Amino acid sequence: SDHQMVELAPLLVRRILHRDFHLFSLQERREMLETLRKLSLEHAEKSAIELLHGDASRASQENASTQHVALELLAKYGEGPASLEALKLASQPHPERHRDVQQAAHRALEQFMARRHAAGSGAALRREDR
Repeated sequence: SDHQMVELAPLLVRRILHRDFHLFSLQERREMLETLRKLSLEHAEKSAIELLHGDASRASQENASTQHVALELLAKYGEGPASLEALKLASQPHPERHRDVQQAAHRALEQFMARRHAAGSGAALRREDR
């Protein structure tokens, strides 16, 4: 049932934010975040932000690849102001952040803004149709 599916979201969040999350293959990490997004975009956004900036965001190579997955999710599906701020912050130089993550964050920010702009102009066009 839908209710049982929604209850899976917090379990998946705990799995994703656990310190051994990076031990899963890249594909598995992607699939877990994608599954979480389908259950709850809000939980997925918060988890992606935490992966980027929380305690789990230490600059190891494994964490860098996890941060790429988090950036992909926010670029494609992020909606809230917290996602926008997280992308802006991740695109800034930081001694603890891999340069390739910073560059990926910059691209993700551009994608996020383009999507938001497209959604905004789409809404404006629809209003004019009435």
